[in-house]
Amino acid sequence: MDYEDFSGPSGGADNMGGTKQYFYYAPLSYFNTIAIPDPAATTLTGKATITGTHTFLPGKGFHKMYCTLDKGSMEAAIQGEIDGRSYKQTAKYFYPGSDAAVHGFAAQAKNERFITLNVMPDGKMLQIGSEDFFANISGKWGTGTNSGGIRGYEFDVNSMGAENIIYGGTVTLFSVESGS
Repeated sequence: MDYEDFSGPSGGADNMGGTKQYFYYAPLSYFNTIAIPDPAATTLTGKATITGTHTFLPGKGFHKMYCTLDKGSMEAAIQGEIDGRSYKQTAKYFYPGSDAAVHGFAAQAKNERFITLNVMPDGKMLQIGSEDFFANISGKWGTGTNSGGIRGYEFDVNSMGAENIIYGGTVTLFSVESGS
């Protein structure tokens, strides 16, 4: 595979940081087929893009979780030694409140295996987790302070991967959603 020239963004391109006010998550047990980048890709874009769509067992799909404005972020830091490097992929999201269902989610999710779709302000979705290197979601809950805090969960999404993957498929949602 050949390398390419990268001239940088144009003056009209949006490159806002952070995430949108939500992310998608689904446990591996929901999936029928987990799409991957084309293993025979001949371009750099093809190496890091899923163009197919994940398929799910009947009635299953991604769930959507709200995030407080300006409290969502993602990183993919290089890890490992020369000749054995990968990316440590992380995302953080803040869900406000003290709802019993969210406490239940945190308790259930802490040992579950997930794939998450993390939506950037321009609509591109970075996938964290795969069939082989699943994502973990763990939550830290706190009350904040009376004068300057907010109570709720800071959820951390963590995984690792050989590359950072953009998901370009369709987002299939779980058929019965609940709100709090």
